Amino acid sequence: MFNLSFKAGLVAGVALLSISHAQAASVLSDNFDATSSAGLNQTSLTNFDVSSGSVDVIGNGYFDFHPGNGLYVDLCGTTWQCGALTTKQSFGPGTYKITLGLGGIGYAPDSGVVATDTSAEGVNVSFGTSSHNFLAPAWNAVTTVTEFASLTSNSTLTISDLGLSGNQNVGTNLLSVDVSAVPLPGALPMFGAAMLGLIGVGMKARRKIIA
Repeated sequence: MFNLSFKAGLVAGVALLSISHAQAASVLSDNFDATSSAGLNQTSLTNFDVSSGSVDVIGNGYFDFHPGNGLYVDLCGTTWQCGALTTKQSFGPGTYKITLGLGGIGYAPDSGVVATDTSAEGVNVSFGTSSHNFLAPAWNAVTTVTEFASLTSNSTLTISDLGLSGNQNVGTNLLSVDVSAVPLPGALPMFGAAMLGLIGVGMKARRKIIA
């Protein structure tokens, strides 16, 4: 009885571990260091198309407003038109966790380059039918934001600047993008089967004792 119970419990434990591991499955991760090169009005990024406006790839000593973060994308390029990035990859139906590293715009509010109040600058994240705005941090700060989205059909992810800095050549700095699949509903049947097995073993053992 102990062996059977132990086996069923082990299966249930493995199922739980599988669910936990599945939640962390990254399907796209990009910090722009190896997928882009520094330059103004860049159009060639490995994982993204510039789907509107223009963007600059900066950092690593080149217009580096957030030292130590490698290369990153100023979502408002130098064409007086804030831009948007759209993934070249399409994502199938399911639930996803989107994590963005954001840096504030590169100029202080009193610099004369941007609006007096830069706290309203940020990005829009569009993924399937989901659309959310996230505010950028203060001009010299960085932060991480997270969103969950459920897709019912194949969709691309688009990240666009809100264009609120008062200078269309200066936007939110996108430091990194991570998209992780959250296939929890798919893992639950395995856990359920393990638990049913454990219950079945318990019922068998009880009948044996009664007999």
